Amino acid sequence: MVDKRICVELLYNSRLPYRTLAQHFGLTIKSIRKRVTKLVEQGVIRKFYLTLNRTACGSDVETKFILGQLWTDGTEHDDALIQQLGNNIRIYRAFKTTRNSFGFYAMAIGFQGLSDLTEFVQRIDCVTKLETDSLIFVLSPGLWPKLTNWHLPKVQNLTKDQWHVVRYLKDDPRMPIADLARATGQPVRRVRKTINLLIETRYVVATIRWAPAAAGHVEAFLRTDLDLNQSSREKFANWLYDKYPLACWDALSVADSPSTVIQYVSAPTIHILDEIEKTVRAAPFTKNVDLLVTYRQHRFDGLREHRLGQLLNHAGLNALNSQ
Repeated sequence: MVDKRICVELLYNSRLPYRTLAQHFGLTIKSIRKRVTKLVEQGVIRKFYLTLNRTACGSDVETKFILGQLWTDGTEHDDALIQQLGNNIRIYRAFKTTRNSFGFYAMAIGFQGLSDLTEFVQRIDCVTKLETDSLIFVLSPGLWPKLTNWHLPKVQNLTKDQWHVVRYLKDDPRMPIADLARATGQPVRRVRKTINLLIETRYVVATIRWAPAAAGHVEAFLRTDLDLNQSSREKFANWLYDKYPLACWDALSVADSPSTVIQYVSAPTIHILDEIEKTVRAAPFTKNVDLLVTYRQHRFDGLREHRLGQLLNHAGLNALNSQ
């Protein structure tokens, strides 16, 4: 449970010092460092990286998060198709589900962005069918208490000095403030002020790319249709989290079907996921539930990372290294 909670804290802010994490969990700094190092070595934490808040790419109305599922004629090579999907900057996660079926997470801006994404997938030779759902994050206090302010109003402009700090953070999000000050030629106080601004506004977000499967976990999506007369999306997400705190991650709702919640879950064995499905199915507020197990999950730089690179270029500050 501690390792998962560490991942949640780092998802929100991957610059958190080991000392802060140690105080939060009542552990020693050495113990926290050892746990984080192990998570990195296992591949559970794949990468510390910098991204933009989605409001920096477009308004909440324009920005759409998409869960897609596609079916093929069976002629594809699994890893090659997943990589082909990841070559589209709108797709930031792709995976295999069942035989001849794959899925992806994507972010699209406006109707044109969604149209371009759909056309890209449908033009892949082996694809025979595509279904997509627009998603809304379910930010329930019990599930993601720190993310209730994830979509704050964006900063309109950063100064050249502030972008200079971002440039170095893009290549090393955990770079100490003293090192950032030396690299940018700015006073420590100014650098600290810039970092505090970024953290408070969430305009630029230091986070992690994580993969529970690297620790041997099975990953899946639990799609549940609720009776909204007996429960709400938020209550359901909290209820499931209370029962299976180690298994529950993102909870999302389908925009066109307010009673449908898609819960991302992971567990050491498929038997635990089957148990979760049975528990949800037996609940009085459940109309229907499906468990979609995923394989070969790959995570990619997406539209927000691409946009961050564009903004750095516009500021005359190319990234130090290609990501």
